[in-house]
Amino acid sequence: MLKRSARLRRTAGVASCFALSVLLGGCGNGSGDDKTLPAPAAESRLLATSSSSTLAIDPAVPPTIATTGCTGDADFYQADFTPNPNALINRHVLCVRDKNTASVDVKNAEGDLIHNAGEMKVETYWSVYGGSVGLKKQATLTLRYSYTDLQPALKLPVPTLKIKPRLDCVGQETDVACGPDAQIPMITLSANGQMTKSFSFPITWDTTTVKKVSTTMYVKLFYTTDGSVPVYAWSGATNVMQPLTGNWDLRCDKGVIKSTSEGCVFPGASAIWRFQDPSGSAPQARKLIADAFSNFPEIPGKFRLADGMRSVASSAPGYMPLTRTFNETTQNANRYTAGLRCDKQWPVAMPPTCSDRKLCDCDEYPPAAALEGARSVATEEHKYTVNLIPTTDNRSGGGQMLTFFNDERVDDNENFWVYLGNITGTPPPPPPPPPGPKDVTSSFTITRNYLYSEGQDQKYNFTITNNAPGPLAGPFRLYFKNLPVGLMVLGSYQSSSGVFIAINEPAIVGSMILPVTIRAPSQKFSFTTTMFSGKFTDDSFPVDPPFDPRGPAI
Repeated sequence: MLKRSARLRRTAGVASCFALSVLLGGCGNGSGDDKTLPAPAAESRLLATSSSSTLAIDPAVPPTIATTGCTGDADFYQADFTPNPNALINRHVLCVRDKNTASVDVKNAEGDLIHNAGEMKVETYWSVYGGSVGLKKQATLTLRYSYTDLQPALKLPVPTLKIKPRLDCVGQETDVACGPDAQIPMITLSANGQMTKSFSFPITWDTTTVKKVSTTMYVKLFYTTDGSVPVYAWSGATNVMQPLTGNWDLRCDKGVIKSTSEGCVFPGASAIWRFQDPSGSAPQARKLIADAFSNFPEIPGKFRLADGMRSVASSAPGYMPLTRTFNETTQNANRYTAGLRCDKQWPVAMPPTCSDRKLCDCDEYPPAAALEGARSVATEEHKYTVNLIPTTDNRSGGGQMLTFFNDERVDDNENFWVYLGNITGTPPPPPPPPPGPKDVTSSFTITRNYLYSEGQDQKYNFTITNNAPGPLAGPFRLYFKNLPVGLMVLGSYQSSSGVFIAINEPAIVGSMILPVTIRAPSQKFSFTTTMFSGKFTDDSFPVDPPFDPRGPAI
């Protein structure tokens, strides 16, 4: 009679909530059974959880699931040509940066067009973020524009940069729109300027036939430097940069994860159930998992960061994932198998966690909503465990799991992990800091020939421009290599690498002009592979200094 009573209790306790959550995989961590299902052919040995967990749980509250935008440079990771998984903070936030350069033609005061007059560098910082519930995302775009004047002797005007961003989505199942583009304002920047714009955009598709889509996000920046307004032209456009490179998959559903909700996540980040039980309403449900992790090293679901990652879970031995299932037959089979073990383990006497069987449920781990539940591993006794715990405790734990499934949009047959406050693994290295002083050598070549009178001193001006955000740290050296016989650089020194002029300037902010005096023989001559070296604070520096000869060209 007692055994029958226990089984009826498991079934009755889930009837009301299970009817409301068929797609969510049931309620609780695995209470209830289906009396029509046959018993498994082979019973595994019975194992009760201990009264105290041997797993050391970190009492500190782990970082919460952020749904707001990126706040500092450390959040952003370079995309390059392939998606960097560390650009994903979690399933809700993407932080990616890119750097684009382009040569620019500029008109002089007389209206003549000077080709390759300068080089602009545009750094983009994209943050796409927002809660998982709702078919809308927020975006924040920060642009940093710097300009390198390649011909400063001409005193050309620095072009103003106008940028019109466009965000586009391409669905795999059907057409998906990330619009409207009108919400993204045009951005105007002067040299060495910065601007931040924020906007929201809806994710739309034909939900009458498709209720789940995977879309790839693309961003292009259409720009002009002549004062005109940029125009969208996906085909054949010359003034266009694509800063958000790689296939950033955004998965959206309407009524799939939960029949009454809709939302979007980045599935490239792992789904982690942070079972912290902040209200303290499910201590035994949480402890059951802690005991399982302690007693069974190979039990699935334990979370560990993949080495070098910040949002991707490891699948190393001992850290295999759980797999969610929407299949009701599988869920009920898992409950039934777990219930048999509870009945056999406690036919009469109660465990310390339950004083009255009528007020308790048979809880289990892995949960019934996972393919790795009790029925699927019934002949592998080390891979699941059960306990009788208070019904309110079990329902609270199950409700927290269903909230996780909904918030993280965990799909059918999608992997997930459980976090109890004991994350291990090697954290990712932080993004590289803004470049500090480093030894760099830049070269330029002089190929024109000049005729000089014997012993005549000719002066040349070398303009050194620092486009880095901080000062250019000295001292510096200007090298001359492959000098013709008889050619002298006044004030120079001889070294094993060539002839050089020492520049004692401790730091350069902006530009400095370095006069160089050369004494030439009476003959045509040329010298090549001139080098400039120093400690530079930005990898785009130095630009080729202009060579301003004062003398007749031959």
